[in-house]
Amino acid sequence: MATKDTDDIYAYGLSVALTKVVPPSTVGLYSSCPSRIKRLLSKIETNMKKESERRQNKFPPAQKKGSLWNFVSTLLTMIFYWPKWSDNGKKRRNVRYLFIEFNAWHFTGTDKLWAGLVITLCESFQFIFGGLLISVFRTSQHIDESVGKLIKESHEPEWIAKKMCCFPLWLLAIVSVLLAIGLIAVVIVVGFPTGDSSGDGITVIESMAIATLGLPAAGAVRFTILLSKNLMFNQDFKIQRKMDAPKMSAQLGFMDEVRKEVEILINFIRFMEVYERRNIRVVLEITNLDRCTPEKIAGVLDAINILLSGENNPFISILAIDPRVIVKSVESLESMDKNGYKFLNRIVTLPFTVPEMDISSKRRVFRKLVERQPEFPEDGQSEESQGISYEAERSKVLEESFISEEGDEGNFKYYLMENSINMRRIINSVRVSIIIMASQREELPPAREIAAWIVLANQWPCRLSWILQCIEDDEQRAEIDKDFTGEDSIDETKLLWNVFCESRLEFHLIKDQIKNFLEIDGDPELFEMFLKKDFLLTIQQANCFKAFTVNLDPSIKKELELIRGSKNLKDTIKLEKAMPLKSGFVLKMNEDDVCKEMKKLKFSERNTDKYMQRIKENNLDGRALLFGHYNEIKNVLQMSMGEWTDFSIHFLGIKPQAVSPYVTGGLVTCVGRS
Repeated sequence: MATKDTDDIYAYGLSVALTKVVPPSTVGLYSSCPSRIKRLLSKIETNMKKESERRQNKFPPAQKKGSLWNFVSTLLTMIFYWPKWSDNGKKRRNVRYLFIEFNAWHFTGTDKLWAGLVITLCESFQFIFGGLLISVFRTSQHIDESVGKLIKESHEPEWIAKKMCCFPLWLLAIVSVLLAIGLIAVVIVVGFPTGDSSGDGITVIESMAIATLGLPAAGAVRFTILLSKNLMFNQDFKIQRKMDAPKMSAQLGFMDEVRKEVEILINFIRFMEVYERRNIRVVLEITNLDRCTPEKIAGVLDAINILLSGENNPFISILAIDPRVIVKSVESLESMDKNGYKFLNRIVTLPFTVPEMDISSKRRVFRKLVERQPEFPEDGQSEESQGISYEAERSKVLEESFISEEGDEGNFKYYLMENSINMRRIINSVRVSIIIMASQREELPPAREIAAWIVLANQWPCRLSWILQCIEDDEQRAEIDKDFTGEDSIDETKLLWNVFCESRLEFHLIKDQIKNFLEIDGDPELFEMFLKKDFLLTIQQANCFKAFTVNLDPSIKKELELIRGSKNLKDTIKLEKAMPLKSGFVLKMNEDDVCKEMKKLKFSERNTDKYMQRIKENNLDGRALLFGHYNEIKNVLQMSMGEWTDFSIHFLGIKPQAVSPYVTGGLVTCVGRS
């Protein structure tokens, strides 16, 4: 029995929820993978359309779509009637969904991104319902306060006839048409009278003609002029023109214009709901918002919160975003809430975080991305002429490392990210790296090693750059000290993980300075498992691959080089003595665990026994160390300055501070937590 794709299940669950929610609602579709969001939105749209068709077959609408009579009937109803939208209409089981996509990236160059959202709504409504229908509605269905009061006080169930001089407008129109036809018929049959223009007969006939055709003709002319104006200059054109005007988009009148346009669209939906006798929901899919600047992101979120979230609005907004990016953008603005998550929670009524893909789904997506890159015949001819099969080697690396499901040891199952952009980056990096290596080497390294190096550079660029910088510094130091040591090189069989461990404290001490670099790194625990357990890469392999690495930004290593050189910490700290422990690890320790871990600091045996006794007497377990006051802990243990420095770095994450003006040299510790 075939199993469903997990994304199909997620899309189905969310689509069912969307058919039940009461508008206006804002759904947060949270994922860091744009292509996965696009795929989910497509499946959600398909599922909701199927549900709409099922309900339509069970509860048929009042009018059939696409017939000429339906179109003419809609126009006449707009001209002669006001719709009465009541709460009873909400109970209808039949629902029509209108899907509108707003790609924020397409409007990122505009002054006000939220105005682009309204323009998208206008254009989509014109495409779905037709420009003529929208223009007739704008011309004939202007609902002001008096009309709204009339509709509210009326006892009619659905339609309220427009009136002129206490007579229904449709009746006056019929009478006027009949009189006009009768008058024209009389003129055709009898002929237009001739004679003195001042004669009573001719004057009477002219007066009758003016009385019969004058007022209706004036109304028809006015309606035609307004309709032509709306057809030629629709509302989205007006908004764009005002956006282009100097300083116009910053004025209050522009916001009021946009608000009125949203009200017109809402009234149009209400009219169509009454006419079709079914509910209509506008599903607005907002994508690529996380690619815009913070100011424009905040503007769109405010527009959703203000313009599209009023009472009885038919909008269901799907905010397809990476929440981490949105939160940081909101928090970076002084005028916005300092807590981006709270701001987002005030807007989103249904959060849906897309779970991470399982390994089989990742492999399937990766395979599809590889298969999308066609191999052109001329590529193969070029490779054969050089005696090298680049594509064969590339396919071997990708198949053995990322696609094959045979075995768990070499398939990178823990290190393949679900983001399709990340997958494409790996695929393209493999292609370029193999071409460069094959052009300069007679024999390529094993496919597993090539893949491991590319993934390492892709997932942890900051930590890998740090390792490469440490190797470079060690090689330079070995060259400088060769006259004293007799060796001009370092041990190239040393593991990269050991290189990182030896400089781990140094790396920990500068983490605040390289915060931006660390944010682009992946999971630190996976990094440790990658180099310590799964892929035991050495300095020799790093030097081999370094020249062919195309997916590692060298500016990161350059910045680390400047920071490391300015601090010169590697020459002032005995790195092997104290490595900072993680807070979660310390928190789980009891007194015996603390004593056992303290032995690794290699204090004198006499002092170690003394400190262990004080730890047990004062019940200094992990919780006491983390939540206790630092000075009190120091007073209880009564350690020397040097031993307290090692202890605090190892257990408490205290790091050296800039030298105080009262201190002549050395390192000073400050109270802080890692």
